[in-house]
Amino acid sequence: MIWTRSQRRILSLCLLVFGVSLALRARRDSTQISDPPGDALRASELDSRLDPNTADWSAMASLPDLGEASARAIVEYRERVTRENPGQRAFRTLADLQKVKGIGPAGARNLAPYLRFPTDDESPAPASQPN
Repeated sequence: MIWTRSQRRILSLCLLVFGVSLALRARRDSTQISDPPGDALRASELDSRLDPNTADWSAMASLPDLGEASARAIVEYRERVTRENPGQRAFRTLADLQKVKGIGPAGARNLAPYLRFPTDDESPAPASQPN
């Protein structure tokens, strides 16, 4: 063998110390975050749920787990659908959000508590102008 018995013991001891220090550091520096970071905290400022058919991108961007790029993508998709199908809502259900590039099933589920989808009986509120 290349290593002597005493060298293997020292190497094993070093690896054990290194492994224990990694485990302690991983426990101390946990990556779990209890509160959403940044602008997501503004979601508590909302009086009620947002209608993705009328909300502007800045209001949508304040929702947890939805950044500025995704909020703008939602508004762009909504405007395209409205242009192609006048009088039709782009988002009738939560599942319709998944038609926007970058929003999958998990993302849509995370947004569910913050959004509302009016029925056809309800008249939509006027759309806010983007900044």
